[in-house]
Order: sequence, then C-alpha cells, then structure tokens
Amino acid sequence: MTPQMTNYTPGRLYPIAFRGLDWLQYQPGTLPDGSLAILGRLPPQRGLRQPGPYPVGPELGVFFSADGTYLRHEILPIPAMIDPAWPQSQQSEFSVQHILDARSRWSADIGFTPGTIQVQYFALPEFMIGIADWPNHLFRERLLAGSDPELLAELNEDERHQEWIEGGFYVLYWGNDFWMHPDGTISST
Repeated sequence: MTPQMTNYTPGRLYPIAFRGLDWLQYQPGTLPDGSLAILGRLPPQRGLRQPGPYPVGPELGVFFSADGTYLRHEILPIPAMIDPAWPQSQQSEFSVQHILDARSRWSADIGFTPGTIQVQYFALPEFMIGIADWPNHLFRERLLAGSDPELLAELNEDERHQEWIEGGFYVLYWGNDFWMHPDGTISST
C-alpha cells in the first residue's frame, strides 16, 4: 500500500505575522482567553459577495486554541452600502472603509488584539483558505515522485525544492497564495 502524501507537517507551527490594521486580506491576533484567530475577507471566488457595482463580502474568522489547533470558523456578513454623499468615483474607497469599520467592530466585540500568531495546519477548502508546506506546483512534483526514493532525492537536489526546504517556507492560502517566510512575513504572492 502506498503511503498517502500530505502537504503539511503534523505538529508544525506556522507563524502568521500581523501586517497592520489597514491590511484588508487578513489579520492574525489573540483573544482574551489566550486563543488565536485570523480575521479577514472571504475570498471573492466563493460566490458569497453581494451583487452590485461595489460588492462587499463577508468577513471570515478562523479560530484556534492557544496551542494553534484549529477550532472553528465563523462568517460575519457585511451588508453592502453606498453612501450618496460620496462621489461615484470614490464609492470603492468608501467600501474599503466600510469593511475596515465592520472588522474593527467585530474585533472589539470579541476582544481581538492584532499580533503575530502561530497556528497548526488547517484547511477550509470550501473557502480556498488554509496552510500548506509546499506551493501547488512543487507539491504536484512531489506527488508524482510518490514514494520512489530516487525521484524524491532528485527533487530534493532541484534548486527550487532545495531553496524551499532550506528556507523553511510555507504557503498561506487566503484569496491568494502567500508564500511565507519562517517568521510569518510574506515572501511572495
């Protein structure tokens, strides 16, 4: 029987660095009980955006225990708003501020404090959100090699694979493929 390959290391802690309150994509942080959370925009490709010229989508909260184990996720709907006082050309800017305001209220309600956190592997495939050790193109190569030690040895000698292994990189999927440094900062998208 061929062992199943996974794209994560059991027990590995993946740091996710805080980038600032104006970073729309996601915000990691802690809750008053010591548990961890990531709050962020739900990726638009999931069909949950509200229709309209300035679609606003729901926020997603992913919650973890203090040791980084995935617990649950919650969706915060954000109703679409258009402010007639804002010129048509600035409605997009108004929508961004509306999202940031909604996230700020939600953060205050749950006692969220932004900051760098470390979480274990999690995957929410229905939202295309999660963490993986390898970007898809490199993982596919490893899958094709299977359990053949010679092919895996060749891949480990490949410059791209070597750089990834030695660098301790990983991928955070949250509406984009964020290639992450071992300190939780973004290397590339």
